[in-house]
Amino acid sequence: MFPTIHWSRPTRLTPFRFLRHPFVLGALLLFLSILGVFLAWRRSPQPGHPQPSPPPDPRVTYTGPFLNIRPEVAYVGDAVCSDCHAEETRSYREHPMGRSLTPIRGLLDQIPNEGAEVGFNAFRSRFTVERQGERIWHRQTRLDADDQPLYTLESEVQFAIGSGSRGYSFLSEREGYLFQTPISWFSQKRIWGLSPGFSPPLLSGRAISGECLFCHANRARPRAETINGFETPIFDGYAIGCERCHGPGERHVQERGGAVVLKGTIDYTIFNPSKKRHPDQIEPALRDAVCEQCHLSGEERVLPRGREVYDFRPGLPLKDFWSVFIRERNMQDKDKAVNHVVQMHLSRCYRESSGAGKLECVSCHNPHEYVSAQQRVSYYRERCLKCHETHGCAMPREHRLRQNKEDSCIDCHMPRYTASDIPHTAATDHRIIRRPKPPAEAEHEQVLAESLKPFYEADSQEGGRDKAVALMRYASEGKAEPRSFATQALDLLGESLAAHPDDVPAWVARGTALKYLGKTSEALSAYEKALDYAPGSEEALRDAARLAEDTGQLEKAITYWRRALERNPLAPSYHGKLASLLVQTEEWEQARDQCQTCLRLYPGSMEARRLLIRCLRQLGQRQAAREEMELLSRFNK
Repeated sequence: MFPTIHWSRPTRLTPFRFLRHPFVLGALLLFLSILGVFLAWRRSPQPGHPQPSPPPDPRVTYTGPFLNIRPEVAYVGDAVCSDCHAEETRSYREHPMGRSLTPIRGLLDQIPNEGAEVGFNAFRSRFTVERQGERIWHRQTRLDADDQPLYTLESEVQFAIGSGSRGYSFLSEREGYLFQTPISWFSQKRIWGLSPGFSPPLLSGRAISGECLFCHANRARPRAETINGFETPIFDGYAIGCERCHGPGERHVQERGGAVVLKGTIDYTIFNPSKKRHPDQIEPALRDAVCEQCHLSGEERVLPRGREVYDFRPGLPLKDFWSVFIRERNMQDKDKAVNHVVQMHLSRCYRESSGAGKLECVSCHNPHEYVSAQQRVSYYRERCLKCHETHGCAMPREHRLRQNKEDSCIDCHMPRYTASDIPHTAATDHRIIRRPKPPAEAEHEQVLAESLKPFYEADSQEGGRDKAVALMRYASEGKAEPRSFATQALDLLGESLAAHPDDVPAWVARGTALKYLGKTSEALSAYEKALDYAPGSEEALRDAARLAEDTGQLEKAITYWRRALERNPLAPSYHGKLASLLVQTEEWEQARDQCQTCLRLYPGSMEARRLLIRCLRQLGQRQAAREEMELLSRFNK
């Protein structure tokens, strides 16, 4: 007989019930243990593969005598400084630096009376400034061919940038994001005009970053991973303050206010760049570094890895906190309003006296002393004669007086010229030319640079990384042939990224370089690598979205644009880009909503209007589509 086989109905297993078996469970735990060990090994330092490490903080490693360098020393604000230094504070507030940024209520007397309008025409639009009580509004009204209004875009102004010596530009704060308005005041010609560098796509407002504000505001609070987002309150002090030149004052206030006896002749609780007070104890380069914070713009300024915008402390070299790059060629160019330091370093006066430390910024300038137009000639002649009293001007005095009735040294050797980066303004040539030619009033023709070089000696191991970031930013601004700069950047980035794979700006630079070289797949991977380390980086999200769209990866591009809008919902171009992709995927309602949001932020976007008409037709909203078509036709006339 055959054994009897009992067939039973198969038991219906619940999901993962097999994991209850002891053998299966043990094997799974063993696998997870091995995986954990492997991942820990991958994260551990491997021979020849240095792991990411934060760079040393110069404020922490500082071993010099000043006691207010370390990052934990707090700022106290100008009001505290004025308790003991009332006269210095008063005179400084008359200096242009002491008026570099002002809440708009402080300038109401310079704005038209209530109901009055002032303005100008540009881009087929009328731009006006209007005061309503203690509030100021900037308005752009787009006109059709019959000078009838198509739309009005308005922004309330909260802050004015500039001292007024050359003019003012204005900032509008919207939901924690800062924008420069298209309207500026030019004092030298006493006219309202278009803000420097504005074009139609910027008329809704130019995004202003923390780096933009560094030389205009005392200290701002940029929000991490955004381009123009800020924490509130946005500013710690408005205009450039005492502590930007002297360093944080907490330790100084504690000791001097607490009657701690000063040991020696120098108070090391505060940095004092005064040449009169400390002629030998402070290196001239450290004094100049205070001024170079803002007066050494270069072509590009890059934050080294691990540094933040406001990390610099007076008493330390600026090169530890900013990498500044100038053009490899054309250093003789003088048509930038803020390249005073580069010009001074080109001068014979500086080159032949720098060894002895004779000529520094503070040799001629005292920020506590405002020089009026009436004082200007005599004030600066006195400073010239400190070095040239025995070896003065070779031109006979009677000849000099025929050229200049006031016998002005600076009008001859440091003439004013039109600054190409700020329309309607003049800057002073700091090259101190012996026999200058008459200043040209015409705009200088833009010359593409062959490369950039560091202003300071490139003694940093990460100087190549900083140069690569600068090269890609420079090329992205249309100032260089991008492929040549891209090749240079890639050569510089390889070793740096191998050593520091968490360097987000370096990954973005690599992505940009690869994009310029036509290696789109690798470029997108580089942007995505940046997002691995900084998932909310607005810059990386924007660049990744553009490249994903260019390579036909629509769903990925849509995802990136949505994430970019989470970081900055007030960027009209982001809404417009997302709307275009949603049209391609036929998500009509969402596309319509994005078009409408884009047009609320910037009604002048023709592409968004065309997309909106298409969406309305697809959704059966014929009347609304016809109205939009009529409006669009008025734009095109």
